[in-house]
Amino acid sequence: MRKTLLVFLFATTVAAAQNGTKDSVFYSPRELDYSNCRWVVKWAPFSLIDFDRTVQFAAEYVITPTLSVQQELGYGYFRDFFRTQTTTTDPNGNTRTQNLPRYRESVFRSRTELRLYFISRYAKNPRGAYMAFEVFYKYANQPQEREVNMGSFFQVATYARIKNVYGGHLKIGGQVSLSPRVLLDMYFGIGVRTINLRLSDWPATAAFPDESLFDREPGIYSVPSAAGGFKIGYLLQKPRVLSTKELMNR
Repeated sequence: MRKTLLVFLFATTVAAAQNGTKDSVFYSPRELDYSNCRWVVKWAPFSLIDFDRTVQFAAEYVITPTLSVQQELGYGYFRDFFRTQTTTTDPNGNTRTQNLPRYRESVFRSRTELRLYFISRYAKNPRGAYMAFEVFYKYANQPQEREVNMGSFFQVATYARIKNVYGGHLKIGGQVSLSPRVLLDMYFGIGVRTINLRLSDWPATAAFPDESLFDREPGIYSVPSAAGGFKIGYLLQKPRVLSTKELMNR
């Protein structure tokens, strides 16, 4: 993750520097007019340390100076390093703990957000506090192989845990300038999510492993949800440099 972050920051800095002073690299946000800046692309580094990891990017479009919409998409195909052990109990009460093979998990995630800024954000600078409502969807397919309790004996089963997750968050956040075109977007929100969990190719007569944080029985669950983190963004349109007269009237 650290390497990806450094590459992203380097790329955005070089892209801005290639345009020289015309790109407003050497001006402070106070000296710039952002009213023509409608598109921001963002990278979400926290998605790489999620339980269901993805490489995730977002695009924000400004509808009015105080209203914007943001679409975020992510995809991951990583080995799972959190869920490595499980415990199974036989009819006599004996427990067996086993290490699970580290298969690659396929994950797709989408977030759609409507954002309301408390002040006219793009008229004067790209910074501002906001409130937002988002809806999200996640699909995760995790192949697994483990010994399962068949009643009188144990058998190795190969199957897949398939999750469909959807819900919504009410969020508050703020955006600050790291440079005239590079932004830091920080946020926190609470809401609810519904988890639809099923097992594909699970033996029909097998007992499900003891329930834990990562091993729940198939079914549909509605649980409280929280979202928090930060994104690093880059303005696609360069801001206009204010004249001396305009700067004095600010």
